[in-house]
Amino acid sequence: MPPRTSSNAIKIKEEQRIYDGTQNWEIALIVQAFLSTDIIDECGPTIDKALRYIKKAQVIQNPPGNPKYWFRHRSKGSWTLSTVDNSWASTDSSAEVIKAVLLLSKLSPNLVGNVTDEWICDAIDCLLTFRNKDGSFSSFECQRTYSWLEVSSCN
Repeated sequence: MPPRTSSNAIKIKEEQRIYDGTQNWEIALIVQAFLSTDIIDECGPTIDKALRYIKKAQVIQNPPGNPKYWFRHRSKGSWTLSTVDNSWASTDSSAEVIKAVLLLSKLSPNLVGNVTDEWICDAIDCLLTFRNKDGSFSSFECQRTYSWLEVSSCN
């Protein structure tokens, strides 16, 4: 385990990327749970903080360099499984966050602030790039080889 620092829960070396939680996945499901209740008026400050976190957690640029060289995929507009520092797009997390943001956008702007179309458009553009040739969608990266080989590499 990397050493802990006071300014950052986990110290990450530049050449090393690790998952440090499931924050975006969890916040999306928590927001959806709050919005499914009748106590939403009581949760205004909590929802506002969640929306601010969601905005800061969206990946706003693709990784530097040639992504094909690193076998990376577009990540601009997505949400990762954990934190924005990770920068590996997760279609599952992104879809759940989009759902939460769309539900939030139906609420009063006085309660949750401003939800911009740019967030949603960037995220959906990113999600659409994860479509495989057979019409399915990938969780983290597009299918790069035959289905039978993809399945065998999971075992």
